[in-house]
Amino acid sequence: MSTASPMAPRPKHRRPTKALRRADPAAPAIANAIYDAVGIRISKLPIKSEAVLAAIIAKVRQAVE
Repeated sequence: MSTASPMAPRPKHRRPTKALRRADPAAPAIANAIYDAVGIRISKLPIKSEAVLAAIIAKVRQAVE
């Protein structure tokens, strides 16, 4: 039988909870919208405008070659 109280003080150095580590639930919808608009699949989160622009430039360069 445990003698620990449910109201025992918590340690000061705790890991972040799962809720803090979860990605934004809108991220898949945003990634799909980018794919539908320009045909580029972005899989790295967070989706940044610089990454989208770099992927567009790479796609255009690939089409030119």
